[in-house]
Amino acid sequence: MVNAPFRITPALCEAADDREARAAAYLIERYRAGLAVALSNARDHWERGEVKQAIAKVYGFAKPFERGERFAATQALISLGPNMHGCWIDSVIAAGERRRAASLLAED
Repeated sequence: MVNAPFRITPALCEAADDREARAAAYLIERYRAGLAVALSNARDHWERGEVKQAIAKVYGFAKPFERGERFAATQALISLGPNMHGCWIDSVIAAGERRRAASLLAED
């Protein structure tokens, strides 16, 4: 027998949902800001196309989340996480930030 039984309560479910929603909102906003930098510093058509694909992927998961659809936060966290599209999006953002830093150094 378990000493302290674990019961799932509505408050516990709400807390879990809030945590997931906050994590998804943070991830989406971080990606949106980073991809905006990457898009503004893209050098050619190919780079802009890759950034636009990443933006479309993020917005595809952001729209259901913003509409408050059920399980949208969980889907956004899974799909935009490191095991699916997250590494690719992070690399697109990192490339844009490197180009921005290089252009700032070239101005000096």
